[in-house]
Amino acid sequence: MNGSRIMVCFAPMEGITGYIFRNTYNSFFEGIDTFYTPFIPTSQKDKLPAKYKRDIAPENNAGISLIPQLLSKDPVRTAHTAVKICSGYGYGEIDLNCGCPSGTVTANGRGAAMLSDPDSLDAFFETLFMELDRISAEGVKVPDISVKTRIGMSFVSEAEDIIKIYNRYPISTLIIHPRLKDEYYGGNVHMDIFSQMYEESIHPVIYNGDINRAEDYNRIVRDYPDLKAVMIGRGLLKDPALAERIKGIRRKEDYSHRLKEYIRALCDGYYQVYRDERNTLFKMKEMWSFLADNTKDPEKTLRSIRRADSLGEYKATVNRIFEFEIFSVNMGIL
Repeated sequence: MNGSRIMVCFAPMEGITGYIFRNTYNSFFEGIDTFYTPFIPTSQKDKLPAKYKRDIAPENNAGISLIPQLLSKDPVRTAHTAVKICSGYGYGEIDLNCGCPSGTVTANGRGAAMLSDPDSLDAFFETLFMELDRISAEGVKVPDISVKTRIGMSFVSEAEDIIKIYNRYPISTLIIHPRLKDEYYGGNVHMDIFSQMYEESIHPVIYNGDINRAEDYNRIVRDYPDLKAVMIGRGLLKDPALAERIKGIRRKEDYSHRLKEYIRALCDGYYQVYRDERNTLFKMKEMWSFLADNTKDPEKTLRSIRRADSLGEYKATVNRIFEFEIFSVNMGIL
């Protein structure tokens, strides 16, 4: 089955999928319909720090379909920040993060921690949409609100109450990662729970979780033909051409060469912004924690990358990796 009619979205990943990454990726690979920004925390003064302004600035995202994501447990602040992003930067949709399992996020009651108390979650959305309605009544344009969620904190039975809450409010799209907060990114996704939420949701649904090959995508869109889109994160970091494989996009360039140039350009892009070898190396080593999975010996590859103490040493290591064509094992050639 050709599921290309269902969009492919790039999942937001904190510290990774910012504008430098998005622009570099978009220069080398095709197939992504929409990118979502890493979460933007709301501040007490409803003002965006400079790094978040840079990340969503239209001039830094030319030619990219982008949806900013907010992280907050304060519904009034969320409403005002969403409206300011909408009016100041021209975005028509804002995504709310109710799914991040990170301990530093959930310790403050944000992200997936919002799912721990259904009454509080319900009250959050009630106040949020009341505030947006009030702002709209004053003649100010408000954005659509989508939600990225998990199925619960610790028990799959929590999903029943969660989907009922989301159904009460005018959410534009529901993005479901069918894992519990306590599972982080380990273990199998709960497709039985996703099926229930998919059937019960009155909102368009996007599926997110464990799509690493085109076959995974085809299975999802076959089983859930009314999905609005499929969202992929780690799978695209491991195989940047995954969306092309999914959509049957053929490129004339040698894939190994294109991949090498993409990695080089990403490193150069970070260095041009940071002007600091240490931060650039940190970013590239983080990227290789995904890319290494597609090599003959992932642990050996990652050790060799992590041993690099300078950009010169790092680049020499990358050249050796591609010299031996170790990417030909798990990655097809497009």
